[in-house]
Order: sequence, then C-alpha cells, then structure tokens
Amino acid sequence: MTIASPVTHPRIMGVIKECGGKLEFFKGHYEVSRANFYDSFKNFDECGANEKDQSFKYLILLSVITENQFNPFESQETQHYVQQSDFQKLLVMIECFSELDLNTYKDCLKELGDDEFFSDEIFIQSAQIIRELIVDKILLNFFKSYSLITFKFIQDSLRISESQLQDKLLALGCSGKLGSVKVNFI
Repeated sequence: MTIASPVTHPRIMGVIKECGGKLEFFKGHYEVSRANFYDSFKNFDECGANEKDQSFKYLILLSVITENQFNPFESQETQHYVQQSDFQKLLVMIECFSELDLNTYKDCLKELGDDEFFSDEIFIQSAQIIRELIVDKILLNFFKSYSLITFKFIQDSLRISESQLQDKLLALGCSGKLGSVKVNFI
C-alpha cells in the first residue's frame, strides 16, 4: 500500500496502515499484515499517539504467527513495554510459543483480564492460530523423537480428540511438513 501525498501526517499514515494491517490479517496475509502494523506503530510513535500500544500488540501477535526472527521488544522504542503489566501476558504467550508449552499457553489464555484488547477479534483469532502452531510444532517434534508412536499417546499429550488429530496429521501431510513420516490410521 503506497500513499502518493508528498507530506502525510504520521497519525493519518498510522490509521491507514493499521486499517491495512487489519484487512490483510482477515484475508490471511499475515506477513503483509505484520509489516503494516509495524509501519502503523512507527507512525503512531512518531506523533506520540496512544494508538501505538494497540498497533504494537498486533505487531507482537503477528510476529509470533509469522515466526519472524525480529523480536519486537529489542528496539529502543519498545524496550519500556517489557515492564508494563498489559504486555506481560503477551510476553508469557510468546515464551509459551518458543518453549512449545501448550498447557501454560492455555492457562494464560484463561487468565486474561478485562482489557478490551483481549476480547478483540484479531487477538481471539491470533490466539487460536498460535495455539494451532504450537500443536503443529509439538506433533512434528514427536515424529522427530519417536520411531513409533500411538495416536493415544499424542491425543493424551495434546488433549485433542482422535478426529482432531487425524485432521491435523492430514493438514501437515498435505502441506509437506511430515516429510517421510508414515501414518497408519488403522
């Protein structure tokens, strides 16, 4: 998305980029959405707008979903967010994702407070996508670690039904992520 105006106020650009980020998110274009939220955050930060917090939260979620190597908390503009209480829960979520701790992740989602951000549709969908990514990664790790594994063990470990597990395995197989793993559905 490019704007042709020679001088556009950062707040206006922030709103445009935030809207673009939301639109791309709901289209499933997560990398484009992440880039738009990053630009939105920079513009809101430049003009000192309060909307920068919301854009930064979206940027954090999309950085996890896209598995971007850039840590949003490492730049000078964002280091102070680490101490803020409303960002602590997001940090726990990121930690759960990096450690593949599904149970703590689920507990963290249950404990979310009254902050309207956590009832936002983008957050709800992002939390579900992140949960699915954790499950996918755990499944792939099981297949790397074991030469033979039962459905029952996987179901108990992930707390999912047999049909959910079959769907997940089919999706991973169709995407080519299972590689040479052989699955016996019998």
